[in-house]
Amino acid sequence: MAAGDWRSRDRSAERVRAMSGTRTCASAGRTRDRQIREIARRLSGAQVAGCTGMTHLHASLLCLVLAACSGTASTGAACPAIDPPTYRDFAQPFVAMYCAGCHSREARDRHGAPRGVDLDSEDDLRLHAADIDALAAKGPLATNTEMPDMSGPVRQAPSDAERARLGQFLACEAAR
Repeated sequence: MAAGDWRSRDRSAERVRAMSGTRTCASAGRTRDRQIREIARRLSGAQVAGCTGMTHLHASLLCLVLAACSGTASTGAACPAIDPPTYRDFAQPFVAMYCAGCHSREARDRHGAPRGVDLDSEDDLRLHAADIDALAAKGPLATNTEMPDMSGPVRQAPSDAERARLGQFLACEAAR
């Protein structure tokens, strides 16, 4: 790789990030950052496994798809009309069980969770809703299982039903 190649790829990734925002959009369980890196590689002409023949036009169209996805739940979950999940009855206990061990201002060992990605309140969940949806929720378009990280304090992952309920909760919050 030539010395300037990585700079060009980084600039391409920054353009994609600026165009699409920093939210996540699941595609086969990948986060937006991984997708952005992949797009940057494609834009720079580097080969990506399984993506031979990728043209600049294809990469540009992929960028537009990712940008369009940033405003919606990546799982495609919908808020149910009957018995919608609430913060008090569903999200607060879910976060306490599966998330707060790492994603809390009070966490002693964050196990690699980024500082500032705290889920201590309903407002925090709203702030990080797109990321939560793309990493941990389930809906008709995707089942995202990247979180919780099982190398941290969580010893049992949420069930598919819990992940689906999380997707519904996030969709309800987005509709508010």
